[in-house]
Amino acid sequence: MITKQGSGVPTIPVSADHRTGDWIDTDIYEGELYQDTDTGMIYSRTGSTIYVVGSTASYKVYRALISQASTNAPTAKVLENTLSGTPTFGYTSAGNYNMTLTGEFTADKTFVIADNFPKAGFLQIYRDDVDTVSIRSYNPSLVAANGILEDVTIEIKVYA
Repeated sequence: MITKQGSGVPTIPVSADHRTGDWIDTDIYEGELYQDTDTGMIYSRTGSTIYVVGSTASYKVYRALISQASTNAPTAKVLENTLSGTPTFGYTSAGNYNMTLTGEFTADKTFVIADNFPKAGFLQIYRDDVDTVSIRSYNPSLVAANGILEDVTIEIKVYA
């Protein structure tokens, strides 16, 4: 197997024959590995598709268990955080909470989910804007209520 190195992402050559001399440094032929010396990323090619080999995550993630009681802001037991900073939780009103981190939650690139909801009630979690993820908790009668969150798993992924 041939491993090539070059500056920049790999390209598909104009000719399938590497012996013609019309190739450039970034060209990658089937069966070759190519390393971008600018980023250290390694690529391979099958047909007309170039794949990243052993790539790192293309997103940042925040995973935590959150709980809330009385009129306090939620607290988090952070399981993983690769965001650009630590989000801050705030209390707005009964059952209404915010998680903020300036400029982190990019439109069309932020995925938010909650799971492991042990108490009776309902939960709503969504990206509100570039700075805010909103969390809403409701009792079984669909009334906004405190004390519903107890070690609720939340996961936020922000894609590159």
